[in-house]
Amino acid sequence: MPRAKRNKPNTKAKKWCSTNNCDPKPNSTSRTSKKGASIKTTVKSKSSSKSTKSSTPTIYQDIKDCSLVIEIRDIRLPISSRVRFLDTKFESKARVIFLSKADLVSDFYRDAVIAEFKNRGLAAVAIETTKKPGQILKIFDQLTKKYMPTSSILKVLRICVVGLPNVGKSTLINTLRKKRVVRVANAPGITKGRQWIKLSENCYLLDTPGVATLAQASDTEQRLKFALCRMISNKEYDNEELAFFLLKNSFDQGLESNFLGVSLSEALQDWEQFLDLIATKKGYFLSGRKVDRDRCGRLILQEFKVQKSSLDLDGFLPKSDTIDIQASTEETPLFEVNSLPEEISSDSFETFLTYCWGKIIERGDVRFYRQLSVTFLNDLQMADLNQSYRGKSGATDILTFELEAPENDPLGSMGDIYLCVNAMEDQFGLKSQLKLTFFLIIHGLLHLHGWTHKNENDYKQMMKVQYEILNDFLEWESQKSEL
Repeated sequence: MPRAKRNKPNTKAKKWCSTNNCDPKPNSTSRTSKKGASIKTTVKSKSSSKSTKSSTPTIYQDIKDCSLVIEIRDIRLPISSRVRFLDTKFESKARVIFLSKADLVSDFYRDAVIAEFKNRGLAAVAIETTKKPGQILKIFDQLTKKYMPTSSILKVLRICVVGLPNVGKSTLINTLRKKRVVRVANAPGITKGRQWIKLSENCYLLDTPGVATLAQASDTEQRLKFALCRMISNKEYDNEELAFFLLKNSFDQGLESNFLGVSLSEALQDWEQFLDLIATKKGYFLSGRKVDRDRCGRLILQEFKVQKSSLDLDGFLPKSDTIDIQASTEETPLFEVNSLPEEISSDSFETFLTYCWGKIIERGDVRFYRQLSVTFLNDLQMADLNQSYRGKSGATDILTFELEAPENDPLGSMGDIYLCVNAMEDQFGLKSQLKLTFFLIIHGLLHLHGWTHKNENDYKQMMKVQYEILNDFLEWESQKSEL
């Protein structure tokens, strides 16, 4: 077990108590002379006409003055990173939850978290402020239209952005403003004061400092969660302690089984020997051949930083969903897309492939693929392929090929889907070239999982599943855009 970090004893003297119970008389104090005689000294009291400072926090008043609250949470801590007083004091206030740092987690974890919020009756949207600014701008345009006060003469929407330290408030605001108007860093406590930022003539955004205090991280587990997400200063935790916490949670959730060639089950049981092994491999020793425990801890944290994690730190997801995420991650192939038409975004296309693959494997009869490629061909290329493999002339809309791996081959099978946009005919009433393309790709994905349409019943069943998956994806996309 890692050593617990000791807190220094508080040696500072307590401040003089000023409560009513032990406050001396307000207009006089007494001191004793050398001869023991009591000498009375008169003290002027402050004018009672001056009003006392309001005890209402400034942030509360700011929220009252705004029409909409945007609460930003770290997607890795969907519960721990919430702003608690919003639920107790501003339950009726219009609020939208943004889940930041979505690019740091796996697609399956992200989708599972969004689905769980929906199951709990809450609207949340995952955002990637640094990689997808267009998504953020589109969302805010819709929010402005939806929450613009109808009773306001000036027609001005005031939005208050709140969140714990380092959840991405300033990065979001800079993205919306399309320039750097507030300081940003991957550390807590960068925003020092509140400031109004003009997004347009009708929309103003209020940036606030992180509303968290270390009181929210009073217990060890909560503090370590915040530390993993860089929401508290690195002075507040020990790297070795944090590394143990990370490995243990990864092992308990079935996400990792070994590290540096060592079984995590053995490493967690004999932590001292595990650190000694790392120090020996990397040369992490202090004088007297003493293991540099802090450096070993930093190595473990660094190795995990580059991975997109499905680690459910908050225990937010149902246990079965956590298992499904891991299984889905293992069963999802590496997608390779070639010659993608310009009108289709590469990010949205990859999201579509991942989403549809997940929907298909939920139905059972899963086949494991290490890699799957989708290639768009022109008429001549598709006609040549159609003639070579099917003995038919002319271009067709889609061809699917499966390269089966030998039995027990660890590389798994590979699949190829070829499409020709010019040969596509809308026989399915989709009335959109993009929807038609997606519909045919689902057809190819089903073929790779063994679906066939040799008779009319099989064809109808296959078409039904294609419509269901496409509609599910379109609805999922629509829900994200509405937020």
